[in-house]
Amino acid sequence: MNKEKAVLNLLVEKDKYKNLSEEYKEVLEYIVTKCISIGAPLNDNILKFNNKQLKFLSDIVQEIKSVI
Repeated sequence: MNKEKAVLNLLVEKDKYKNLSEEYKEVLEYIVTKCISIGAPLNDNILKFNNKQLKFLSDIVQEIKSVI
């Protein structure tokens, strides 16, 4: 019975981490979308990011994309 309970606990823990992973992926995709939209042609760069700042955000986007 202890082995069955241990296996059950592992399956519950696995599901927990799977759900967290999916949530993190959604958050990372949202961050990427927000970063990309900062430099989009139609928003007229409302936040007044300069090229150096846009490059910094681009590097973050590339790092996130390599993970998701």
